[in-house]
Amino acid sequence: DIAALAKNEIDIAKSMTDGYARNFTIPAKIKGNSYTIEIINDRELVVKYLDKEYVEFLPEKVVGNVNLGANSIRKENGVVYINA
Repeated sequence: DIAALAKNEIDIAKSMTDGYARNFTIPAKIKGNSYTIEIINDRELVVKYLDKEYVEFLPEKVVGNVNLGANSIRKENGVVYINA
């Protein structure tokens, strides 16, 4: 589940101390099908796949957006930054 994969990366970063940083990859396609993934209002992680929408709610203080392919995530001053 792509939404859970991205949310797990955010949850790990949130639980770590300031200075945490790592790179992770989100697959470009799911079973050969295209999809979109985005963070809305720094609160919802939304994956749209095959005319369905999957939503994960995020903890406070998450800034940025998730890309297909390579991503970087870090925590500074209690805020989790994704590609930002």
